[in-house]
Amino acid sequence: MKVYYEVLPATLGRAMHRIRKELCARIPEGAELVAAPKDADMQVLDVIGGGSLQYLADKPYAILQHCIATAGMEWKTLLSLWDGAKAVVSPLAGVKARKSLRVPFGVDGGAFYRDATPSIGGFGRVEVLSTGYCDEGESIRECWDAAERAIHVGRLDATPEHVESYEDVSDDDMRRLYSDTHYVSGLRRIEGFELPIIEGLACGARPICYDLECYRHWFQGHAILIPPELPREELVARLKHIFATRPKPVDTEERCWLLHQFSWDRIAKQF
Repeated sequence: MKVYYEVLPATLGRAMHRIRKELCARIPEGAELVAAPKDADMQVLDVIGGGSLQYLADKPYAILQHCIATAGMEWKTLLSLWDGAKAVVSPLAGVKARKSLRVPFGVDGGAFYRDATPSIGGFGRVEVLSTGYCDEGESIRECWDAAERAIHVGRLDATPEHVESYEDVSDDDMRRLYSDTHYVSGLRRIEGFELPIIEGLACGARPICYDLECYRHWFQGHAILIPPELPREELVARLKHIFATRPKPVDTEERCWLLHQFSWDRIAKQF
């Protein structure tokens, strides 16, 4: 079988490119990646928002669903897209496709580990690392307001002085930034898998997530869970209290659990 897996735009976060790289490296025997849809028997389509549809070719297709409330796509359009797919693969509970497979995405333990090399930030150890391009729904500025020093990876305007901001960070630099952080934010009210949660944990940063089904399912006991209905002022106060204490260290046993639970070799076989 010849498979086309569309090449994601360079402007998309590197986390998405890491997922594609890891899956392409484990394509099963008997399958072949091709460079153009016209040469393919099947397409693999990343669905993130309405813009994903521009990459859909006139071929049988399988979907990797990265978030449920997809920007710029009506619910009925998404349901129709799922209905036409050979399979919909996602870590999210909200996927209601007839042919769905619920598996997480993975982490490369050889690329993400606690790194003592000084990071590109030069800040030393900071309270929290946030990521993303959409402040609304991801509580990014609440994290900033609660922290004395923070790191943000992604493009956002009006970054305050106490926040060191970066874009298009290499995997090596991302590992060092995670390693310079006590906590990593996965505070997303609209469920997405949030690769920084497991990458940060692999580097010794304790994740903070909203207490939503997706995050309970994959990370309970390993992440700090916060009620998603907290008003802004209460959320900032809760985060300040968390940041005032040092997180439980990620020991060898927990890291072994992480690398097994989110092993790309194990996950790719299910795909």
